[in-house]
Amino acid sequence: MKIRQLLRITGVAVLIFALLSLTGVLLLNDAQERERKAYEEQLEFVQLATTLNEASNYLTDEARYYVQTGDKVHFD
Repeated sequence: MKIRQLLRITGVAVLIFALLSLTGVLLLNDAQERERKAYEEQLEFVQLATTLNEASNYLTDEARYYVQTGDKVHFD
């Protein structure tokens, strides 16, 4: 009787440990996926910021050229 009870307790403990391990692995996988997506979005935002900076510099240069020369070739 004591061996049966000891085996039952051990089996339950192993089952609980296996479920906790599986849950931990699934949560870790989800966290890694969210981190990868965040990194990809960060790269996209860096690219968008660079593009916006280049466009802003271009428009500023065109406005300065218009102010200095009065030439409306690029203004219109």
